[in-house]
Amino acid sequence: SDVCSSDLQSGPKTINASAAVSTTTLGYSPVQLTGADRAGNTRTIQCPYLVVFKASITSPPPMSSWARVAGVPIPVTFTLTDFNGAPLSGAQTADIAQHCKVRLDLSNYPANYGGCAWAVGDGQFAASLSHPTLVPGTYTINIRPWWAPDSIATRKISLN
Repeated sequence: SDVCSSDLQSGPKTINASAAVSTTTLGYSPVQLTGADRAGNTRTIQCPYLVVFKASITSPPPMSSWARVAGVPIPVTFTLTDFNGAPLSGAQTADIAQHCKVRLDLSNYPANYGGCAWAVGDGQFAASLSHPTLVPGTYTINIRPWWAPDSIATRKISLN
């Protein structure tokens, strides 16, 4: 048979825990949360949270076509903003570019070429995508944060 016991000291003192976090750093960051029970025992744990910025590809235009020349790079420019649409600071932009926190690649291609973007202004980035054996066809440019496989922005292009 099951046996249970409880007293006035059992259970959590509060159900919720909260902490101030910084949303200026792209990716996962830790925050410490502390809980207490009715007996006065406490425990602190580290809890990860995720900051995601919004991305918008500004060039090339959708379904742009290029005459395909082997090895000629495809220029890509894009912007990153915080979740509310505010531009990133120069320091945030430099950190993302310097540490390759955002990468670009071409999908629908067996040997995806990925590259880091460089900073060109507050929240503005540029990159070049190329591969010597690209064949004519439709491709998707993907902008991906370094910690996740999912794209935060995509753009379809056509190579002739």
